[in-house]
Amino acid sequence: MEKELDFIKLYEEIYKCLPNRNIQMLLDVCYEVVGVPILVVDILYNVLGNAPKEQTGDPLWDDLISRGGLDTEQIASLYEDGIIQSVDSEKAPYIVDWGSSKEQPKIQGIIKVNGIVEGYVTMCCRREQITPERIKAMEIIMNICSYFFVRNDSESSMNDTYRKVFVSELFNNRIQTEKQLQTWFYNMQHELQPPFQVAVVSTETEHEKNVLSYMRKALQKLSEHQVLLIQNNMLYTLRYQYEAEQKSHTEDSVNAILEIFGARCGVSQEFENLLEVAIYQRQAEDALEIGREIDKGKLLYNFDDYRTSAILLPRVKELARVSYVPKVLKDITDYDRENSTELFITLKCYVNNMLNTSITAKELHLHRNSLLYRIGRIEEVFQLSLKDPKTFRTLLIAFYMIELEEQLYHE
Repeated sequence: MEKELDFIKLYEEIYKCLPNRNIQMLLDVCYEVVGVPILVVDILYNVLGNAPKEQTGDPLWDDLISRGGLDTEQIASLYEDGIIQSVDSEKAPYIVDWGSSKEQPKIQGIIKVNGIVEGYVTMCCRREQITPERIKAMEIIMNICSYFFVRNDSESSMNDTYRKVFVSELFNNRIQTEKQLQTWFYNMQHELQPPFQVAVVSTETEHEKNVLSYMRKALQKLSEHQVLLIQNNMLYTLRYQYEAEQKSHTEDSVNAILEIFGARCGVSQEFENLLEVAIYQRQAEDALEIGREIDKGKLLYNFDDYRTSAILLPRVKELARVSYVPKVLKDITDYDRENSTELFITLKCYVNNMLNTSITAKELHLHRNSLLYRIGRIEEVFQLSLKDPKTFRTLLIAFYMIELEEQLYHE
């Protein structure tokens, strides 16, 4: 039978660690009292301290210690097991005995600063070692770690907090004059230079806030020229001094992070005037919303690719179909059905190719004379002049809205 934990000794030893806020020292003294391996990692699963400095027999734990952190695939496995998401559904400390921890249970503590997950404290236990006393000890330890994190490299450090407040004011349209902007730059002792770009990230569920916190930290490492904000279950990023040569590498890295968690990201155009951020914030949000609706195979949506969709998709949703599909297209469809012709698909291809006969004939696998005959029949039977700008414009928009409709409703 295990002896009872000496909580008086635990408090005394923790008290000695308070002046220097050394996490490794904290874990060393805590291990002497709790009697089971214990470690602390940050939100990116980088090891900040562990005790004892020896193998435990738990493969994942020992690999984490030897490497000093987890790679992308290992973090993805924790996500698939539901361990990362458990932070949102469980009140810490709690027991993790599922997924990769099924054979090697853990007592899990969460390090939070101002409600934001900054890291994790974990005890590696055999089942019989999971006791109410150790769970109580974990609560004490994780709270002390949160105290240490406030003064260390956490989101609540003064510099990060100032930038966080700044970007919150900016994205909430409360910075509207050049004077306000310059005052913020002066107080931050840092001026953001163009070109700018806004990105917004969302997960597939609205309740995985710590997943957004993980992604915030991971994305922050990609560039020092960005400020990030978690708001309304979305992660907003303002990039500045965004150099063209960085874009390809950055997009690949962002895609890798998004793929782990099945998240999606909308990206605005570049812009020069920071006071116009609301316009480009809306672009990023629109790109994200539209991309998720009509382009589910992608993770990253650039507004430039969805500009026309952003204008027309709301009308597809609002209008009755007869309001944006001209009657002549129904007439052509009926004619095709009655006469076993392919005038509709021919017209659509011809219009979408900007009346280019060579490209259209190649796409439809037709001889040019056969294509011209079909076009002639369309103009003759349905009294159309495709060279008329108004007619051409109407048909071009109609075909695009039909395409959006098909993508939206998968019909």
